[in-house]
Amino acid sequence: QEATRVADKAIMEKAEALRAAGKLLDLTAIKAQLAEPRPQYVALPKASRKSLAPAAVAVRGRAAHLQMGWYYKCPRCNNWHVNLAAGYALTADGVAATCEHVVQPSADMREGYFIAASEDGEVFAVTAVLAKSQRLDTAVVKLESAHLTPLPLNDQVRPGDSAYCFSRPLGQAGYFSDGMINRFYWTRVEHAKASNPLDAVRYLRMNVSTD
Repeated sequence: QEATRVADKAIMEKAEALRAAGKLLDLTAIKAQLAEPRPQYVALPKASRKSLAPAAVAVRGRAAHLQMGWYYKCPRCNNWHVNLAAGYALTADGVAATCEHVVQPSADMREGYFIAASEDGEVFAVTAVLAKSQRLDTAVVKLESAHLTPLPLNDQVRPGDSAYCFSRPLGQAGYFSDGMINRFYWTRVEHAKASNPLDAVRYLRMNVSTD
């Protein structure tokens, strides 16, 4: 926990420099873009067909992992705080994904700015919300001046395939776990036969057994 506090302090110092330079999106701007996202074409990298040992997967996961969340002031003091969750790089030029609820501003903020940070402590300004879905709890954002190592999306998987997670669960930084894909299922059965696949996929879910 002490190491996390030190790392968060360093992130706040860099976030303050970006705020002072006027590069960060504030509460009002984020709310406006969540209401009307700014979609753009995104060229996704192809998934590798090379089999990797778990240790190599951990290295790739760490490189793609981002801490994303809010640099903010609460109503109770004049200090700045950070509340960071997980995200990951989708493209090398700064497109990243996180949960939609992470981007949603909390009522417990009187001033706030949305930021992203790499595992190496580099801090990036979020310049746009490209897409979001409350039902899928997913948001796609654009980071400024970011040169990232993306984690390619791969839909060619099935139950029994290996699954891994590199994240920061419950404040435990750099936590890597493994398991498998358990199942795919529909939250609404009727969507399994929907004529519009984009409509249907909003109700498709996958269970994995990673910690």
